[in-house]
Amino acid sequence: MAPTQGPRAPLEFGGPLGAAALLLLLPATMFHLLLAARSGPARLLGPPASLPGLEVLWSPRALLLWLAWLGLQAALYLLPARKVLINLALLMKEAELRGSPSLAMWLVNGFQLLYVGDALWHEEAVLTTMDITHDGFGFMLAFGDMAWVPFTYSLQAQFLLHHPQPLGLPMASVICLINATGYYIFRGANSQKNTFRKNPSDPRVAGLETISTATGRKL
Repeated sequence: MAPTQGPRAPLEFGGPLGAAALLLLLPATMFHLLLAARSGPARLLGPPASLPGLEVLWSPRALLLWLAWLGLQAALYLLPARKVLINLALLMKEAELRGSPSLAMWLVNGFQLLYVGDALWHEEAVLTTMDITHDGFGFMLAFGDMAWVPFTYSLQAQFLLHHPQPLGLPMASVICLINATGYYIFRGANSQKNTFRKNPSDPRVAGLETISTATGRKL
């Protein structure tokens, strides 16, 4: 007699219908964010901005530029510093339009550079994250890496390019303090999780309170 199978694990993202919805909603959300950042009111909760005409959305020249961009990414991958370049391009564009980058633009680029530098410095910690240990390669990873991450992580710089924001040194100092506090929490929490995943018996995390999961693992 064949062994009986246990109950099937629930499907993630709401099953096939939820996954199909993500295929449509994620690109639509990204377009809405980009168009809102470039619009006059720049309101996320307002009516969706109108899409540009088909001649703007598609052209053979755009396809060639996209293929060239992919080749450039492959070449930059061989260099130590290869990421957060969209932001730098926006900084240069602001300097071209207004004579010099604004203080707000410098801060956005600096904070993003810190984030990318942290990811490169602690790259080995990525190997214990869910993206690597659990998720397979599919739409979420491909769309995330090719579209969502580069074009939504650079929204702040795109907003500043189209909507300049005056920023004085006192407020810039407060913003830097808030960012430093957030980075300290972010790095400490992620380093702690990585240490626990690699060795739950490590003295640095052995005494921490944990939560048991349905698979028998601990958070």
